[in-house]
Amino acid sequence: MAGGPLRLCVTDIYKSQSLNGLAVSGKIESGALAVGDRVVALPGPAEDEAQVKGILRHNKPVTAAVAGDTVEIGISGKSEQAERARYSVRQFWHG
Repeated sequence: MAGGPLRLCVTDIYKSQSLNGLAVSGKIESGALAVGDRVVALPGPAEDEAQVKGILRHNKPVTAAVAGDTVEIGISGKSEQAERARYSVRQFWHG
């Protein structure tokens, strides 16, 4: 499903040198994502947002990604707290 809100199923959360900080990898199941978008990790409070500061698709930087893409996203606004919760964060939402 390309339309609707972003649904990114998270497969890993880690520190990335290529994305310069905290990164999340996974497949976009619905919606779209662009650099600068604000996202929320679920489960978690809606006010606990992060900002997309970079996207890699097939190890190459892109400015946007859509449903069906497997991506790595660099995020800011989250730090070690997100990393500690790495096994409970399952999806990112936007929209």
